[in-house]
Amino acid sequence: MDGLFVFVEGLRIHAPTTGGGIPANWEKASMSACTDLITAPCGKLPLMAAHSINYYTSCRKGTWIRDNAALWNIRNSACTLGLNEQCELDLAVSNQLSCPHQLGIQTPLLGQPVYDIVYGTGKEVLVTQ
Repeated sequence: MDGLFVFVEGLRIHAPTTGGGIPANWEKASMSACTDLITAPCGKLPLMAAHSINYYTSCRKGTWIRDNAALWNIRNSACTLGLNEQCELDLAVSNQLSCPHQLGIQTPLLGQPVYDIVYGTGKEVLVTQ
């Protein structure tokens, strides 16, 4: 599986732009060539367990996603709800995830702040959803 990696140095914060295209360098890269961008402790691409299960299970064993993704008990895409814990899935036993705590729990996710970049300004703001 190949991905498209776009690198636009410094534009998002130091020289924000709006309203159209920007010059960028790009290259086609294999998914494996981008693994240094993954910073999860397990070294795998983190997916939200409650929302990504259909995507994850639709990938056959031997595909990049199935072999290099992990399911985490994060409730929302802003990463403000849930628990920082990895869930397990053994399809030979069940199609249900096994997490140390309730799957999709809506407690505030602490210790992993997420910042949005305000469109057109480059200003970073803490997500508080």
